[in-house]
Amino acid sequence: MGVLLTCGAVYSHFAPMVAPVAEGIREAGREVAVAPGPSLAGDLDRLGLPHLSLPRMLTAVQRAADPDRARHLGFIPEEMAEPVTGATFGRLFAGETALRSAEDLLAVASGFRPDLVVRENAELGGHLFAEKIGVPA
Repeated sequence: MGVLLTCGAVYSHFAPMVAPVAEGIREAGREVAVAPGPSLAGDLDRLGLPHLSLPRMLTAVQRAADPDRARHLGFIPEEMAEPVTGATFGRLFAGETALRSAEDLLAVASGFRPDLVVRENAELGGHLFAEKIGVPA
């Protein structure tokens, strides 16, 4: 059984949530791969975990470097000072961000066909990817 774990390009989501699960799956003798943004590749290499890098998954710093693109993806700096609402969460993690992640997963996962996709709570492209390839998420 192969398991694909998807994760946003956020170390604070990867380290406590995704890495321990990936290591546990590997220790159980199952095939595992993690699909985050490129910024986490070094961390995954240090842990010896296979990974599929999603080239268009940006960190918050990368999004903020291009304010027009950030706004297009739903990152509105004025809203970040306020408690996150459902609408803000949807703009940040659903919509185009999730679609781009799912498209990137389809492109990079051709050599790794998972039987199960597990995503961290803020990464929604994994769910779309799982639906597209017909596996549970």
